[in-house]
Amino acid sequence: MNSLKARLVLAGVMILAAFLGLTGLALDQAFQASAREGVRAKLQAQVYGLLGALELDAGGRVQMPDQYPDQRLQQPGSGSYAQVIAAGPGQSAAPVWSSRSLLGRELGYHHVPLDSGQIHFERTALGRDGLFELRFGVVWEYAPARSRELVLRVLESDAAYRGQLWQFRRSLVLWLGVAGAILLLMQVLVLQWGLRPLRRIPADLQRIHAGEAEALGGHYPHELRPLTENLNEFIRAERTRGQRYRDAMADLAHSLKTPLAVIRGAVGQSREAELNQVIGEQTARMQEIVDYQLQRAALAGRGGLRKRVNLYTTLQRITDSLSKVYADKQLDFELRVDPAQELAIEVGDLMELLGNLLDNACKWAVARVRVSAGIDAAELWLSVEDDGPGIGAADRVRILQRGVRADEAAPGHGIGLAMVRDIVQAYGGRLEIDASAELGGARLVLVLPRKA
Repeated sequence: MNSLKARLVLAGVMILAAFLGLTGLALDQAFQASAREGVRAKLQAQVYGLLGALELDAGGRVQMPDQYPDQRLQQPGSGSYAQVIAAGPGQSAAPVWSSRSLLGRELGYHHVPLDSGQIHFERTALGRDGLFELRFGVVWEYAPARSRELVLRVLESDAAYRGQLWQFRRSLVLWLGVAGAILLLMQVLVLQWGLRPLRRIPADLQRIHAGEAEALGGHYPHELRPLTENLNEFIRAERTRGQRYRDAMADLAHSLKTPLAVIRGAVGQSREAELNQVIGEQTARMQEIVDYQLQRAALAGRGGLRKRVNLYTTLQRITDSLSKVYADKQLDFELRVDPAQELAIEVGDLMELLGNLLDNACKWAVARVRVSAGIDAAELWLSVEDDGPGIGAADRVRILQRGVRADEAAPGHGIGLAMVRDIVQAYGGRLEIDASAELGGARLVLVLPRKA
């Protein structure tokens, strides 16, 4: 059974059937006990009526009036019977008087000694008919110092009792059945209501798949929140992973742009030996970029042991490449960096950081690009300045978003500075943008923890 609802309904039906069955049994037993007690009280009242009418003569013989207290005792086969049994010592415990209703009928009798005032009640039979029987023991004084032990015996047909019991059981089954149907219907409705949040989850997932929602929303019950929160976390992780792969491809394309530009600039402008050297250097650089971006796409973050990289040597390598790309500008690169300065950072990450910042500076510079670096107590900073038009205050936050450029008419993809921001944040640093006080253009500052 693969349906959760069907399982719950079946379990509810079984529990309900057991509960109603036990309830019906308990009610039936209680009704039987109550009905039997009613019959016993009725027979006891008949005994008291017989005691009031009973007389013994001087010889100790039982005398009973022609008119009995209960008129049914005078009607043969009425279903109500009475006897007086002589039960004294030396006697055979035989009936000494029987009601007219026993005419033509024989009642068996099994003597049970009873003390005076003692009552014995049981269910017996007369032929095929069931009877209730009550015996009452009495010691009757009929003369001075003379008494006689008697047992008054009254019997009642159980037909009325059986009729009441059948009527009660029929009503009990009917009402328990109605109650069971109502409870079952209520259980189904409660299950429909209780399982509604579970049915919302596939619908919400379908909306997410269709792009109509970002995550499982709404108010889910406390019991389902771990499930929905884990699903939302999984969705976010998948979306982040997909975005990281897309970003990696965009970053790869952006990273290959500079080496390709160097090669294009060298073609037709350099001699064969120089062209081969440029192509060799840049293809090696492109291979490094591909390897780096593949590694970056596979890793969720940065950490672990890193080799220390010389900052000045890396800057020279990048500026040599950019001087070929922007050869028409004849840019002056000024490096205010300690030649011995080293950073504990991945080589690919440092190349991406410096390459994007310097490429952006070269794109907007008129003639000069300056790179400065320094260290204080807790942080390392590195700034790239140019003498271009600069970046307006309103654009300094906006251009750090992927696909956004300060000048939409300018060539580019708008992901270079976003890549720089992502890498710097991965190392626990930040990227700041302001204006260069000396050169007049933009000033982009990388601030990294000193451990980097």
